[in-house]
Amino acid sequence: MKPTLITLKIFLPTGIFMEKTNITNVTAETTVGSFCLLPHRLDCIAVLRAGILTFDDDSKEKRYVAINEGLLIKSQNNVLISTRKAISSKNLEQLKNAVEEDFLKIDEQELIMKQAIAKMQSNFIQGLSGLNNE
Repeated sequence: MKPTLITLKIFLPTGIFMEKTNITNVTAETTVGSFCLLPHRLDCIAVLRAGILTFDDDSKEKRYVAINEGLLIKSQNNVLISTRKAISSKNLEQLKNAVEEDFLKIDEQELIMKQAIAKMQSNFIQGLSGLNNE
């Protein structure tokens, strides 16, 4: 009899990031430490912190997924993860490079957004001060 294996699904706000079957274990980092989920572990819910999720398939191939904080639900043989951002790789060095590149892009976008907000606030204050002079 073939052992029961895990189905892993990772959800992003825009849709399903990943769906894998025949997973033998999933290791995740929570706000209280990391733990490994096996197929027959009791059902649970955990709050995930930003970090690296690892899992092995039935061919013993290890995969890595960098995730932003999120929520993990283990129900029967399903592990469901909801996160805002995820990047996947079979190689930790490639994952590190992809995460660094992605964070640099986010930092640039945040800087542009902060500059736009500061300009809007300045224009708003100038408009208010113009009302007081009238």
